[in-house]
Amino acid sequence: MFHAITPAEPDALRSVVDLAATYGLPHNVLGTNAARAYVLQLAEHPMGRWYGLLARERLLAAAHLALYGQGDSRSHSLWKIRHPLARPEAISAGAWPRLFNALVQEALAIRPGSIKAVLFLSEHEREASEAALAAGFSVEGVLDDFYR
Repeated sequence: MFHAITPAEPDALRSVVDLAATYGLPHNVLGTNAARAYVLQLAEHPMGRWYGLLARERLLAAAHLALYGQGDSRSHSLWKIRHPLARPEAISAGAWPRLFNALVQEALAIRPGSIKAVLFLSEHEREASEAALAAGFSVEGVLDDFYR
């Protein structure tokens, strides 16, 4: 089941915090003591929210989806998908492609028309990158050094 996770659902949000706190790849915030505050900050984002893929009310995978731009303000919008998180068993079960496809469908439901969904991934997030490609995303650019 695909589900929007709001601050009004502390148990669901706590599950996102748990995934972010146990993030095992190199990251400045995820996998650190700052992960909880960051997840809660994104939960309050005025143009976005966390979404999760659940099985029997257990969070398998989550990502943050936010409206990033409105193009012509009527028929085109730009969406940013941030921080795909998943339990290891969910990754091997193909949760990320399902999550990415559900996020795109949610963006289209919120703002019908054409969309561009941008997924920012680090060089360490190879499994998420492969899943995004499987879900129909394409690589538009690779930075040599994000922090220039």
